[in-house]
Amino acid sequence: PVSAQAETEIEAALADRFIGAEDAPVTIIEYSSLTCPHCAAFHTGALPEIVETYVETGKVKIIVRDFPLDGRAAAASLLARCAPADRYFPLVDLMFKRQQKWARSYDPLNALAEMGRFAGMGQSDIDACFKNEALYAGILEKKAAYQEENSIKSTPTFFINGEMVSGNQPFSEFKQVIESYLN
Repeated sequence: PVSAQAETEIEAALADRFIGAEDAPVTIIEYSSLTCPHCAAFHTGALPEIVETYVETGKVKIIVRDFPLDGRAAAASLLARCAPADRYFPLVDLMFKRQQKWARSYDPLNALAEMGRFAGMGQSDIDACFKNEALYAGILEKKAAYQEENSIKSTPTFFINGEMVSGNQPFSEFKQVIESYLN
């Protein structure tokens, strides 16, 4: 059995992570897998422009939800969830930028640990994180719930104020949907 304190820590680790103003008029929920090349393309392509144009101006809040498609993605989600909250997004960005290297690595846990250390995590924290079965199970339970709740079949999948947008789309596509909610 998991202690009450451990349960509280797991709930905190699994809580939605977001960037942008909490009360932004438009909310984008992104379901992504850290091993998905289309998700990486979004994070290095359209996302920076969305952040600059809409998030930094208080118009959009982006919530990122884990939807790991394989064991490596689940391990990466686990590590990101163990990182200090203020390091979550920089670590996820790094994972997407270096995806080709770590996701295909002979030793993906070591490659992920290297990025965890870069994000300021100590090796003992990283080791404990990779052994946190309750948090790992929580990530997979949430994925199953998201899949059932929202009929998600692929990544990335986005919901912009409830409207589904599937796949890595160009900035212009996001702009069109976002603007429809701002006018």
